[in-house]
Amino acid sequence: MLSAFMAFLEPGDEVIVFEPFFDQYISNIEMPGGKVVYVPMHPPKDGATKTTSAGEWTIDMDELESKITEKTRMIVLNSPHNPVGKVFSKDELQAIGDMCVKHNIIILSDEVYDRLYYVPFTRVATLSPEIAKLTLTVGSAGKLFYATGWRVGYLIGQEHLIKYVSAAHTRICYSSVSPLQEATAVAFEEADKRGFWEESKQEMKGKMDRFNQIWDELGLPVSYPVQSSSLVLSLADLFALVLRPRRRLLRPRQPLQSQATSRLPFPTPRRQPSARLQAQLVLHQGAGRSGDSAYGVLYGG
Repeated sequence: MLSAFMAFLEPGDEVIVFEPFFDQYISNIEMPGGKVVYVPMHPPKDGATKTTSAGEWTIDMDELESKITEKTRMIVLNSPHNPVGKVFSKDELQAIGDMCVKHNIIILSDEVYDRLYYVPFTRVATLSPEIAKLTLTVGSAGKLFYATGWRVGYLIGQEHLIKYVSAAHTRICYSSVSPLQEATAVAFEEADKRGFWEESKQEMKGKMDRFNQIWDELGLPVSYPVQSSSLVLSLADLFALVLRPRRRLLRPRQPLQSQATSRLPFPTPRRQPSARLQAQLVLHQGAGRSGDSAYGVLYGG
């Protein structure tokens, strides 16, 4: 993704990012002098009081178009989405794609979880020839095969876009590790033969279902994912049930907003706490900036 941003961005160019977002986008955009323009994803109105689906998070298309200026160069689209767990519908993708065609905006479509979803999934580049001409699709073998340390990724796009990304990539990292590239190619071949994709979905879904029993027991409403391994819940409820029993004090500099996001991994064998303490809370910055609610993002693997 850094290569794509370096290929097309000049200082002052704007890139639209939906929030919450994968934090690496921001540094990648700012490195060549780009400016990030944030457009919020809106949670379900009743998401604070009952369990909902990540698919119910929405984008206001009028709000999105209002953020487009003559400086808008790219838009980052992430479906299946990290961290919300949403898979954008075909209609949503069509609306975004048509808007990009209208304003001649490059779509950088982050689809690194394109095999880990539980509902129908559409690639934005397949919606029309006009959209395809503007789309670079990002993939990751590391994500798909649980080998993120390999750092083997790829871009799919038409030659008039790829040639500039290739030129930038050559100067950024010069070369990749050939044995890992070959291993990735073989892995894709074997995955299709052995039914690996469906097995991965079922395994991940099973882990998520077991993990989410905690929140059912505690009566905490969550935004249940339709992708991969993350879900969202209200930090206000989580603080009440996790931090107070442990006598922790949280003294934020300002009222809680979505710039505080929580990452809770699955319990490790070293600890066997009660249900409501089966996750360790770690606060970090950068996964979201606007909005009036605080949400926690739960990751499991």
